[in-house]
Amino acid sequence: MEERPTLIICSGKNIINYNEIQLNAPKIHYDLPAGGKRHIQRTNGYDHTIISGVPV
Repeated sequence: MEERPTLIICSGKNIINYNEIQLNAPKIHYDLPAGGKRHIQRTNGYDHTIISGVPV
């Protein structure tokens, strides 16, 4: 049987593919002024974000 992605609209803001949702390892980026650092943690599985009816 072929597995198809499940797309769900969550709170009218995100379209999530629950078959591929994944949290990636955090990374440190030194791209703030004066060499400041910030933590970035990316995800997979969020296909679209919609704000006020407009995809962003």
